[in-house]
Amino acid sequence: MKKENGSEYPQTEENREKWYFHPAVVFGAILFFGPLGLLLLLARPKTKLLTKILVSIVVLVLTGLMTFEAVNVYRKIIVHFENLSEIYAPVQQTSKLTT
Repeated sequence: MKKENGSEYPQTEENREKWYFHPAVVFGAILFFGPLGLLLLLARPKTKLLTKILVSIVVLVLTGLMTFEAVNVYRKIIVHFENLSEIYAPVQQTSKLTT
């Protein structure tokens, strides 16, 4: 006997999906928490193994690329501020001499 929600069994505590395994929650966790959100995906029993592997690889590769780019931006900012300090260092020295 099929119920109106499509399952053959009534919704009980054993066969009902937990709210934190809902696809929208798993996607949001991966989007906002990156690799930490993969824990929900890997623990979700309804997801196929191939999907878990592919999504994990994509998230880890994107995390690596974003980390690499963040380090590059940080290095460029440091160089930029060093250049600014070289430009303004003579100005600061002359202002100290005149006061």
